[in-house]
Amino acid sequence: MTEQVTPTADAIDWAREQARRRLLSLLDVEPLVSRYDPPGAAPAMRSLAPIAPAETISEQNNSRAVRPTTHQTTSITAAPSLTNTVASTKSATTQQANHNEVATPYAEVQAVQFSLLMVSAGNWLWVESLPDRLLRQAQVGLVKAMAAAISGAEHPANYRQFDWPMSDNPHLARDLETGRESVAGLLMRMQREVKAKGVILMGDAVSEFCPIPQGLAQHAIPSTLTMIENPLLKIDAWKTLQPLLSVPNTPLTKGR
Repeated sequence: MTEQVTPTADAIDWAREQARRRLLSLLDVEPLVSRYDPPGAAPAMRSLAPIAPAETISEQNNSRAVRPTTHQTTSITAAPSLTNTVASTKSATTQQANHNEVATPYAEVQAVQFSLLMVSAGNWLWVESLPDRLLRQAQVGLVKAMAAAISGAEHPANYRQFDWPMSDNPHLARDLETGRESVAGLLMRMQREVKAKGVILMGDAVSEFCPIPQGLAQHAIPSTLTMIENPLLKIDAWKTLQPLLSVPNTPLTKGR
């Protein structure tokens, strides 16, 4: 029985697949890859990611160093100087080190992790960074109370936790800039769903991960965690939220 060999994708096909997965992640769609053929289905053509061998560049450099050129004299070819030998060795070592840096997966070198609480309620979107990647019910309750205070209790608050990276696949982009693009795409989608006027950023850390799409207003208040720990900060938050009031309501001074 002949063992089936999985081919390796060429550079063009792999770049096209990376672009497809990135677009899916911006749309908040988890990219899926089939691992086996369902019963009765036609066999799928699967391939592995291209990986350049670590020895390729070093072998090419060594071959260039040994091959004599037409301009070299017999004496230089027969007895190279110590200086040229040291320089060639140093060049080969430097190029090998550079090759090792390129061979390291980009996702591993630039990978970052962050989590966001994202809430849509009424005319506003609420975003907060979760430093420990844990979402507490008290945080959700406080955001719902603030949203009801400025938008009205008749507008339900929908919340979700956004975790980056969205996949642990080392071949997918996991850098900060791609994560920010994914957050911006999700914010635009949430804005279209509720026709939000702007975004309320809760805490100082969230701005690093949350770019505000063009055309949306931006307001900043303390994070829910700090307001839960220090209730007096809710007074500062209300000073920012009160001008956004769309229905008569009482100030948010107690909360949860």
